[in-house]
Amino acid sequence: MAIKFHYVYILRSLKDRLFYIGYSDDLRQQVIDHNKGKKIPQPKIAGHWN
Repeated sequence: MAIKFHYVYILRSLKDRLFYIGYSDDLRQQVIDHNKGKKIPQPKIAGHWN
C-alpha cells in the first residue's frame, strides 16, 4: 500500500502581505489551481502565490 502525504502550508500574498493557511494532498496542483482562479475549499484571498 502506497503512503499518501497531506500538507499544511502557510503562504503570504505578494499583493497585500496577508497570510493564507491551507491544506492539500497535492500541494503543487493546489497552487496552480489558486493562481488560475479556480475555486478551492479554503478561504479566498486575492493574489497570486510564489
